[in-house]
Amino acid sequence: MYNFYPKKLPVVFDSYFQLIKKVHSYNTRLSSKHALPKARTNYGIFNIKFTGAKMWNLLGASVKSLSIKSFKARLGERFIKKLLSFKIFK
Repeated sequence: MYNFYPKKLPVVFDSYFQLIKKVHSYNTRLSSKHALPKARTNYGIFNIKFTGAKMWNLLGASVKSLSIKSFKARLGERFIKKLLSFKIFK
C-alpha cells in the first residue's frame, strides 16, 4: 500500500485499490479512504485487495506521510505494542 500511490508497483496493481471518491461523485466523510471490495468468504477477507485497503484506512495521515524507513519502524513499534498487550505475553 505504501508504494501504491507513488506508482512503484508493477502495472498489474494499478486497478487493485480504489478511493471511495472515485466510486461515487458526491463528497462524504470517507471520501479519502479506500473502498473495500465485497468479501463473502475467508478467501475474500484475507485477500490483499481487502486486507491492504482495510489496514491502510486504519493508519493516520501522519504515518502515511513518513519515509519508507520511518514507516516500517513505526509499524514495527505498533505491532510489538499490540503483541505485548495480549494476555499470553503478560
